[in-house]
Amino acid sequence: MNKTVRLLKWAYYIPILLGLLMIVLFESNVFPVGIWVSEEHEVVEFYLEITMMLLAVCLIPVALKLLKFSSVARKIAEDTGVDYPVYRNYSLFRILVLGGMMCDNLCLYYLFMNVRFGYLAIIFFLSSIFIAPTVSRFKSELNL
Repeated sequence: MNKTVRLLKWAYYIPILLGLLMIVLFESNVFPVGIWVSEEHEVVEFYLEITMMLLAVCLIPVALKLLKFSSVARKIAEDTGVDYPVYRNYSLFRILVLGGMMCDNLCLYYLFMNVRFGYLAIIFFLSSIFIAPTVSRFKSELNL
């Protein structure tokens, strides 16, 4: 149990720390800011913007409710392995989806200097707070 929770905590905090590192590096001009701000990249920016918004609308509810879907809940209930590997894999998936999308949008914000990407990164960060791995959440989601 502690091994699974520890792994989930690492998976949860690494994207957050990576995001903070990106903020520090971009704000201190170690990485160039706004390098894709040009007329050549307007179409790419538009398509990326639409794609990220659609992914946010689709992935956030799925990530937050993933363990409540009947097929997933059934698989988790049937899991009798050591350290609950099915629960671990589904939890890792939802943590990494939200964390990865947060980092992607943060990077796109600094590349295009488009505030919509920044807002999406904030939205992904705030929604990841609702799936933060703790021992009490682990016990309640597994009905222990």
